Amino acid sequence: MTVRVRRTTPRWHTHELRLGTDEVTKRYHDTQAEPAEREWRALVLLQRHAPGLAPRPLRRTPGRHPDLVMSRLPGEPLRGTPVAGPALVALADSVARLLDAV
Repeated sequence: MTVRVRRTTPRWHTHELRLGTDEVTKRYHDTQAEPAEREWRALVLLQRHAPGLAPRPLRRTPGRHPDLVMSRLPGEPLRGTPVAGPALVALADSVARLLDAV
């Protein structure tokens, strides 16, 4: 007997991540060519106008499942953690630098 599972909820993520030592590869799903291109352009602009603020764009492969390869940033993710003290100052400085660059 074969059972087919039908997706009843929308996909809640747009890509898969592969974390290397020095690189991160982001593979977008087959309907995600436009967001991949938009992110690539943003990384290129940030590299040009605010180097060091975001990952460095390394390469991309277009197609049905576009890949973006970027440098891996040092540090720990802040997701879900309170940000205070020096980390908060660094975050505010980074946001100000981003806004100045764009």
